[in-house]
Amino acid sequence: MLFKFVDAPTGAGKTTALIKVLSETKGPFITCVPYNEELKRYGEELGFKNVEVCSTLEADTGNKGGLLLGYLKAGKSVITTHANFNTHCNEIAATLRESGLGYNLFFDEEPETFKACYTIPYKGTFKSTESRLQAILQIITPIEIDRLVNEGYLKANKQGVIEYVKDCPYGNGKALKSLFENNDTYLYGDNQKCFITFTKGTVWEAFTSVTVLSYRLPFSVLAAYCGLYNFPVKYYHIEAGSFVEGLKELYPAGVERIALENSERLIAGYEGTALSKSWYKKATGEDFKALYSCLRGFFRYTDKNKHMWTCFKGFEGKLKGKDVSEKACVACNLKATNDFIDKLNLAYTCNMYPNPMVYNFFKERGIAFNVDQWALSVLIQWLYRSNLRDTTGEDIVHIYILAARMRVLFQDWLESALRFGKSNIEIFPNLKS
Repeated sequence: MLFKFVDAPTGAGKTTALIKVLSETKGPFITCVPYNEELKRYGEELGFKNVEVCSTLEADTGNKGGLLLGYLKAGKSVITTHANFNTHCNEIAATLRESGLGYNLFFDEEPETFKACYTIPYKGTFKSTESRLQAILQIITPIEIDRLVNEGYLKANKQGVIEYVKDCPYGNGKALKSLFENNDTYLYGDNQKCFITFTKGTVWEAFTSVTVLSYRLPFSVLAAYCGLYNFPVKYYHIEAGSFVEGLKELYPAGVERIALENSERLIAGYEGTALSKSWYKKATGEDFKALYSCLRGFFRYTDKNKHMWTCFKGFEGKLKGKDVSEKACVACNLKATNDFIDKLNLAYTCNMYPNPMVYNFFKERGIAFNVDQWALSVLIQWLYRSNLRDTTGEDIVHIYILAARMRVLFQDWLESALRFGKSNIEIFPNLKS
């Protein structure tokens, strides 16, 4: 099984190139797109010939995505959503292994591989479907976990993945079974223990190849995940509507329309780790009042219908007010949508860092993960939900980045984009194969 990373910026024709590849692919495939709204385009352009389109709701018809799995058992190619694949990936892999059909898998945008990091005892939020797991992880102690390991109920395999060896006759051990059966779960930490969960490595082994189309993939969680499992990766870029082997440093269209806010009055402060998620959690009412004032200072006297801003989830209400509408707040990690293509005034109030436990987990295993470049990728994806996506647009897009670290990262990238954007400079030769 080979991972193929097609690295190309917005406007490079990733979707068009993927549809061309799909039309030429021999044998069945699964293609995953971010949203239901995109399913129809793929189906229409492929002519729906031997291809089934399966939306999120349709996939859940019957038990465990019965409709989706039924298509696969019949050997049909399927276009579905990331959400469907994430929910049913273990059942999909089992179905393909049983059938013996050689499916190829394609993703428009990076798939989810990192699931969660549960510090013990866990005080964070859970998905609505995880109520039973939530009840256990909120009360289980590191001492109990040590006991489960020492007495042989939990055991790490050669890769370090925790296996549920046998049912525990006491305490909370048995209720943890689903955590280990549905994910690849690693136990990490000494004094402060946590469970770090990923998509099972065996899921990908059910496919002949896995092709992912996105931008700046060398700095992604997916790249680190492939390093964790020693999955082979080959890089491609797009030329003349086709996948061409090799990784090139390409920049998206529209960079010449960016006006980066540099007013001393608006960019003062917020140095270091300020505006990180930890900062938000510790922030006082006065801190949020000052941050709101910055946002209002930027948006004031501009068209409110062209506003787009972000903060960490759950803090939107603390920053809304006159000239700063909560309706204009868009998730800070948003990608792959055209819903905000008319926005011209953008404010980014997040200082992005990965979960430190996950970062240290990768680091201790010798897996490269560039925190700054990952943060920059998240920022660029967010900014390119705006009018910058319009490759025919001519309007200036005003960008306000409050965290000094994020602003410097973006400014350096922007200067390179303006200087070298047309030259297709080749980088990372060691990553080409």
